[in-house]
Amino acid sequence: ILYRTHYQSRNIEEALIANSIPYKIVGGIRFYERKEIKDLLAYLRLLINPYDKISLERIINCPNRGLGDKFEEILNTEYIFNPLFDFKKILENIINKIEYKITATKKEAILKFLELYKKLESFERPSDIIEELIDTVNYFDFLEKEYDPQEAESKKDNVKELVQSIYNFEKDSVKNNLHEFLYQVSLMQEKNEAQDNDQNQVQCMTLHAAKGLEFDIVFITGLEEGVLPSSRSLNENKEIEEERRLFYVGITRAKERLILTRAIYRNSYGQISDQLISRFLTEIPDNLITNIDICEMSQLQINSEFKNWLQVKSSTVLTFQDFANDLAKNMEFKESSHIKAQNKPSKILKAKTNKNKQNFFSAQKTQILQNSIWSKNQLVSHPKFGVGLIKSVEAGNDGNYNLTIAFKIGEKKILSSFVTRKK
Repeated sequence: ILYRTHYQSRNIEEALIANSIPYKIVGGIRFYERKEIKDLLAYLRLLINPYDKISLERIINCPNRGLGDKFEEILNTEYIFNPLFDFKKILENIINKIEYKITATKKEAILKFLELYKKLESFERPSDIIEELIDTVNYFDFLEKEYDPQEAESKKDNVKELVQSIYNFEKDSVKNNLHEFLYQVSLMQEKNEAQDNDQNQVQCMTLHAAKGLEFDIVFITGLEEGVLPSSRSLNENKEIEEERRLFYVGITRAKERLILTRAIYRNSYGQISDQLISRFLTEIPDNLITNIDICEMSQLQINSEFKNWLQVKSSTVLTFQDFANDLAKNMEFKESSHIKAQNKPSKILKAKTNKNKQNFFSAQKTQILQNSIWSKNQLVSHPKFGVGLIKSVEAGNDGNYNLTIAFKIGEKKILSSFVTRKK
């Protein structure tokens, strides 16, 4: 499974763990084992367990509070004398005991640390806690000072993805509290440890890490504008070409089968946003790729049909559509659970339906749309609103089409004569 940047592995890892599929991160480390993630999780663990000495030792000087190495010795000494005290009492003792000779600057740093936890305790929602934590300790500034620009950006992306994982947890979980979130993270880490010795593992890596490697089956994920190509490359033609070369590296890693995936929308900090299809997908000739819309398929259908498809020898079946065609001939699905398989954006393969239900006008509209140069999920350009993604196409008058287009500013209904196709 290939992806553009490291932060994308979080969703993939969690899905693999949930389905008990062993995996390995090639050229990197697992999401919840990355330093910046472990730092922030340690802050959260100390919040729900004030007796967690290991977490306190990890974060008391991260970001740097100027406490120095000697402070670690003082901290260990105080714990030896008072092993049953919580971290607040331990730090208060260190400040107040004359023999420790804590300077005014260090006292101020410790008091700010204690004040941070007093503030965090006033929040209930895990997402509010993590955002307040990151802002208060200036964690992004710390990363920028500590690492080179490229690595700092990668680590910041990981932190943002951690925040996103907490938002997802709040949306999906019944027990919506920090303790439950950390418990789920611990369970995932335990499952990872149990799978470490499994030799049959899914290989997960960035496109950069995949150079020189080959696999029978390859998934490339996140084929959306701003993901692949990266958002940092969108304004520079030279950067876009580099992203295109990187995509080429990815697709040429597959020896037998290649599956390209994209998200129609993403949840960003609790806000749903539509995703523009990657220009790299639209550049692939129609005869070389089959578009499969799985939005209306149940998870059981997806699992079953792809499993059967992958068992067919690659020499006898070129695309998923070849398999879907045979499937449609031999099976009759209910109207509520059908497969969509597209050769071209305007041509949809459906399961058998009652032809008598079609009326003349719908048939006429279907014919007009099939002859149209406009189609759903096509990139277009507007002189005022910029690049957008067609969400729906309706036959209009005088050879025009009524297009519903998603732009960055929102959805607009526009006549096709006012936009141009994006190549």
